[in-house]
Amino acid sequence: MKAVIIDDDTESISHLSEILTRYCSNVKLVGSAINSPDGAALILEQKPDLVFLDIKMPNESGFDMLTSLGNYSFEVIFITGYDGYAIQAIKCSALDYLQKPIIVPDLLNAVSKAEKKINRESLQLRIDNLTNFLKHPNQHIRNIAIPISKGHRLINPDEIIYLKASRNYTSFIMKNEEILISKGIYHFEELLKPFGLIRCHGSFIVNIQYVSQFHKEQTGYGLLLFNGVDIPVTSLYLAPIRQVLGLEKSYIIKNA
Repeated sequence: MKAVIIDDDTESISHLSEILTRYCSNVKLVGSAINSPDGAALILEQKPDLVFLDIKMPNESGFDMLTSLGNYSFEVIFITGYDGYAIQAIKCSALDYLQKPIIVPDLLNAVSKAEKKINRESLQLRIDNLTNFLKHPNQHIRNIAIPISKGHRLINPDEIIYLKASRNYTSFIMKNEEILISKGIYHFEELLKPFGLIRCHGSFIVNIQYVSQFHKEQTGYGLLLFNGVDIPVTSLYLAPIRQVLGLEKSYIIKNA
């Protein structure tokens, strides 16, 4: 996995380079830059899989640099020396970050997650949502952007009941409408997880707040929603579903 570091703090670059070399044998560091313009040029030249990007840099922030690049073919781990609204926006966009000074366990965890998540289109969705959060700091943080034919539409995840896959399309079943998106369901799994929507089947992502029962039948497990729809749960997703519902041995959950 090729990586670059973009950070205006040369000591931070040296520290991160050292621990990457020592502890992340799967990461090949191919360059670094100390400002956004040089960083953008480095990305275009090296075409990395992973970018460690400082949020706050002189003249142009890391967020601004990403926006200027357009489409992305890499995963991003943001680097920051402070906490605040930007961190909240990053978390709600299903992106990752490291706080300075960077420690080895946090780095290993972030790199491992990045390696699993590398996917061009799903990253683009997460960056689009991050950009939206940062452009509209007074807007409700739970609004997310989903791609439609003429751009993006802002929706509240609380209005989503479940998602259903159909080949390369995904239907967003909302409280008052259905929206068909021309992207596979896997593009939305990480994006929606922070808002209580969880994968339960290869073809379904469900909003936990609309679940009334978790049940077991002869044919397998299922989630009964308040609107009467029964969503199947496959064995692959059984453990995380039971964990998020707080279940142990009972098959009936609260709100039933």
